[in-house]
Amino acid sequence: MGLIGQIIHPDVVAAIDRVTQVCQAANIERGIFGVTSESIRPYRDRGFTLLVAGVDTIMLVRGAGEKLQKLQS
Repeated sequence: MGLIGQIIHPDVVAAIDRVTQVCQAANIERGIFGVTSESIRPYRDRGFTLLVAGVDTIMLVRGAGEKLQKLQS
């Protein structure tokens, strides 16, 4: 779709809704991956059971940056 990481984009939301309908009809659990907790919270409320918030590389970079700032201050 060319919309990597944009799970609130209307086209992505429509695709997720379609997959959700098919999974519910087949009694298949659903999961979602998002960059922030806020972006996946609506899916938790919709019954998704596998929730991933964050990207490991982003978390590592942020954590390393915080450590560096503390060392420099």
